[in-house]
Amino acid sequence: MTNLFDATFVVIDTETTGLDTASDELVEVAAAVYERGGSANPLAMFATLVRPEKTIPPDVSAIHHLRNCDLVVAPRPATVLVALEAFIARQAPDSVLVAHNLAFDLPFLTRADEEGTLAKRPALCTRRLAQHLVTDAPTYKNQGLRYYFDLEVDTFGIMPHRALADVLVTGAVLQHLFLMGDCPQTVEELIALSASPIEYQRMPFGKHRDAAINEVPTDYISWCLRTTTDLDPDLRWSLEQSLKRRGALAQ
Repeated sequence: MTNLFDATFVVIDTETTGLDTASDELVEVAAAVYERGGSANPLAMFATLVRPEKTIPPDVSAIHHLRNCDLVVAPRPATVLVALEAFIARQAPDSVLVAHNLAFDLPFLTRADEEGTLAKRPALCTRRLAQHLVTDAPTYKNQGLRYYFDLEVDTFGIMPHRALADVLVTGAVLQHLFLMGDCPQTVEELIALSASPIEYQRMPFGKHRDAAINEVPTDYISWCLRTTTDLDPDLRWSLEQSLKRRGALAQ
């Protein structure tokens, strides 16, 4: 077991041409190195634009404000991933990867990673970690947690939804979560908590939307579990737990 004070963390963020992790592409990548027992400021930073094959839709540019003309001389994804891996190997070779919504960022990075080394690194998601440790937050978005925790973050004047700005906010959120009373104190336990199921308290859709899950009729929950094939894994687990508690687990 590795104590957090002996660990190094590389926070990463991506900006992309869209939300489809299978078909959209990278347009920006950033990373920063942090220590649990060190300064809240990063030890080292990495940031680069990325030139995709496809064009950026206007509604996506409206989020991160990157345009196709900004990327014409940027390196291709494979070149960027080689540089990112070299940065990590030089600055924090035994580090843990961190992202706010790891399930989104990591597929974009590993798809461009020809050597496959990023996928082999231990990794955790600050969004999921916050959902476990801070159950009363009104939002779990990166910027929302920044202001909920009242964090002072120097983003060097870079606007939100650009990769390096978001990395610096995620790094500050991570350092704050380390101070929570229930935060695990080993890397292995931290990763396990981040990966463990998050229990929904309320039904997010359907005729019982916003009702407490434990008050939703069991026959409706069983029907959802049988017929909805694309349920969010955390929601599926939450519905199953509700049935177990009430002795009505669907067969």
